[in-house]
Amino acid sequence: MLGFIYEWTDNQTGLKYIGRHEGNPSDGYIGSGTKFLREYNKRPEDFTREIVWSTNTSVTELVAKEEEFLSLIPDDELYHGSNRKFYNQVRNSSGYTSIDNPMKNPVVVAQMLETRKDTHKNPWQNTVEKYGLEEARRMNAKNGNPSKAGKGNFGKNKTEEHRRKIALNHRGGIPRVNLEETMKVFNEYGLKGGSEFLGIHYATFKSRVLLAKKNLDILPKES
Repeated sequence: MLGFIYEWTDNQTGLKYIGRHEGNPSDGYIGSGTKFLREYNKRPEDFTREIVWSTNTSVTELVAKEEEFLSLIPDDELYHGSNRKFYNQVRNSSGYTSIDNPMKNPVVVAQMLETRKDTHKNPWQNTVEKYGLEEARRMNAKNGNPSKAGKGNFGKNKTEEHRRKIALNHRGGIPRVNLEETMKVFNEYGLKGGSEFLGIHYATFKSRVLLAKKNLDILPKES
């Protein structure tokens, strides 16, 4: 087999994804669509694949057949359409180009903004909606401005051990994150206590913890 046309189905949402591959169905290839892969990588168990066409002749024929399948998808059923039924964003075999980029289509952009306007809110908006304006103001006055978290530690005298730990993250004036040390401090003191222990902003320490959680398991082991 030279190649085939496949159709993935998201059994949770019902959305489909059509694509082509030069190879055989058992070689491990999944697909290349960004919207499709984002969801597949989160929950591959929810997806099933069907081989809808195959060929042993030429790549040209394979590409033409994919274009034929994609051409059957109505505009409004593409990913950014109003009646979304596919993860495919455009109807061509090479994906979208700078010319047909959906983000340059004012209709698509307007639909996306309409969908998102009521879902993307800042923390203050969420607090007001949950507790009411007066209670939110009271809570803000009591807890202070979150953006100033950790500033009470600046200017205070630090022990030598304290300074040593800070130095692990700042050498030669250039920030250097020691991921293992960061996680040790986090596991012992938590976010607030860890930021105070290191004498850095709460937000800075939180970002380092997130970085450590994301990358620590793939760091090369010391020999």
